[in-house]
Amino acid sequence: MTEGEDLRMHRAGIRPETCDGGRRPRQASSARNAPARHPKGMTQLTITIKQRPRFALLELEEELDHQTHPALLHALDGLLTASRPRIVVDTAQLEFCDSHGLWVLIDAQSRAEKRGGALRLIGVQGSLARLLTVTQLVDLFPPYSDLTQAPAWPARD
Repeated sequence: MTEGEDLRMHRAGIRPETCDGGRRPRQASSARNAPARHPKGMTQLTITIKQRPRFALLELEEELDHQTHPALLHALDGLLTASRPRIVVDTAQLEFCDSHGLWVLIDAQSRAEKRGGALRLIGVQGSLARLLTVTQLVDLFPPYSDLTQAPAWPARD
C-alpha cells in the first residue's frame, strides 16, 4: 500500500491490518485508530480490513448510508481485483444500513462472482437484516452467524 492510499484510507475511516503467517498485526498509532470527528449531521463508517489465509475480512462499524458508502466501495474495489476474491464482511457492529449500503454489497457480490469468488456477510442484524428481508435478498446473502461458517466457499472450476 502506498503512502497516498494509506492517507485516503485513513480519511475514509479504513484501518488496514495484516494477520498472516503468524506475524503480529501491524500496530497503528492511536491517532490513526481514533474515529475522526465529524460536524453535526455527518455519519461515520469505520472499516477494518484483515487479510486471512483464505479470505479478506472487513469489519464494519457505525453507519453505512448515502454519506459513507463511497468508503466501503473504495475498500471493496481494492479487494475485488484478485483473481478469485473471497471476502467476508462482518456487520455485527453496524448500527445502520440504508439502500446505498445495500447496493454496494450487492454490487460487490456480483463482481466477486464474475471473478470466480464470493462475498459473505456475518453478524447481520438490525436495519441490514430488515433490508435483506424486505428486498428478498436473504438468498443472495445467506445468514452466517460467524467466521466458522462463512468461509464455506462454493466449489468452482
